[in-house]
Amino acid sequence: MHLDQEHPLRFFSLGRFLHGILRDLMPWHKEESKYIQGNKDKNRWLSGFTRGRREKKVVNQEDIYEWEKFKGLLRKWHMKLSGVCDN
Repeated sequence: MHLDQEHPLRFFSLGRFLHGILRDLMPWHKEESKYIQGNKDKNRWLSGFTRGRREKKVVNQEDIYEWEKFKGLLRKWHMKLSGVCDN
């Protein structure tokens, strides 16, 4: 991503968006029970953090990333985002 100084509002908005997403995911990173709770809607599993393709109509718990893998993914996103900000 090229940081264009002519459009600071665009980057401010992008920063707020990313901050909101990462803020919402932080409780999932801290507690496995919140991660599991966040991936369920009543009695069905949501497809947000599934592995592979999303062609299945019914998502099972084994289709969802394990908590440790989710935490690694979130760390990876933080590292990549901090690398963009350093440039």
